[in-house]
Amino acid sequence: MLHTPKRRGRTARAAAEGAAGDESPYQVLGVAPGADSDAVRKAYNRALRDARAQGDDATIARIEYAHDRIVMSALSARLSGSGPQNVSKEVLYADKQEMFPWKPRKSQCQNRDIAINAVIAVFASSWSLSSPMAGFQPMLAAMVVYFFRFRQKLDAVFPSPTADKEEASRQNNKKMIRSFGLAIGSVALGAFMMQTLPFLLREYLNVRLPFWFIYKQQVFTNVVSSWTMFVMSSFYR
Repeated sequence: MLHTPKRRGRTARAAAEGAAGDESPYQVLGVAPGADSDAVRKAYNRALRDARAQGDDATIARIEYAHDRIVMSALSARLSGSGPQNVSKEVLYADKQEMFPWKPRKSQCQNRDIAINAVIAVFASSWSLSSPMAGFQPMLAAMVVYFFRFRQKLDAVFPSPTADKEEASRQNNKKMIRSFGLAIGSVALGAFMMQTLPFLLREYLNVRLPFWFIYKQQVFTNVVSSWTMFVMSSFYR
């Protein structure tokens, strides 16, 4: 009998549920009982990456089932009105439709990743300051690099399932679109602050812009956009 990846995923899942018994889901993920949602999510992603690296379908299913149990327990606590302090906002307001579901969400990187993002912004800023004739090339180059940084961050926070290739492809496409949107949005914000806003102040409020600002406006746009992308990639997702 031929077993497809989806069938193998369901089989492993059923085995994990059957073998779970009284095993604590917190113990499976390696966190203390009652840990907050951020600690649970980080432990879940870390355990899942290790299991996928080893190609252990049974352990992957066991980790996913443990995570599901914790999430459902948090949801039950929310519905019963007990212990809402440990319930993530995604669970706490699961039945409320967001007005802006695609808005950036706070998600701080590790110090190493923040340092890497800062180096990218420093390089783009230095390029622009030392080469005024470079135009918007430093900003565009930084945007491409930050696009991949956004994608790496989303892959770490939301690992794609290995058992269901169709679902993995759908999630990868969503992460690709979101990464592109975050990079473009950061550039648009920087351009608005350094290009559009000064124009509006000059045209409608008769604010006189200094010559040095007008002369270096393109450089300022590169620098501000690069550091906006640094902030977004380091502290949001």
